Amino acid sequence: GSPSSGINAEYGGGHAIPVQCDHGVDEEIHRLFDRIEKDHGKIDLLVNNAFKGVNTIGKNIPVPFWEQPIESWDDVIHVGLRCHFVASQRAAKMMVPQKDGLIVNVSSPGALFNFFTAPYGVGKAGLDKLSEMCGKELKKHSVTCLSLWPGLVQTEAIVA
Repeated sequence: GSPSSGINAEYGGGHAIPVQCDHGVDEEIHRLFDRIEKDHGKIDLLVNNAFKGVNTIGKNIPVPFWEQPIESWDDVIHVGLRCHFVASQRAAKMMVPQKDGLIVNVSSPGALFNFFTAPYGVGKAGLDKLSEMCGKELKKHSVTCLSLWPGLVQTEAIVA
């Protein structure tokens, strides 16, 4: 997370510990959750918002899908869908025994409407379906998983 993430959480009465994690590397995600489990023993909230496709999408909006490089798919699906599945699995393994927790997957109306590129739409639709399916499985354990469509999120890549 960015330094501003920690400041915002603490301003709201919470406690944030910014940690750098490359969500394109499963081992880094696992190390992060190992650290959370070791240092805190539980997790209350997971917000999945990692996304690598900003630059790829920008370059490929006018390009037909059949002419886009495969990276336009890989960037969106790997860091934007797959990594959310990995993080959600790890969070759920802690949340289910504690019978409490919330997993929020940051998605977009691009799941339903033709925004940007085909890989973007598929990635967001997949994320919404992941949220629905995980939510159904987690509900009996008093854990919630949902998809949130906040609009354009001002990340470092967007404001640069």
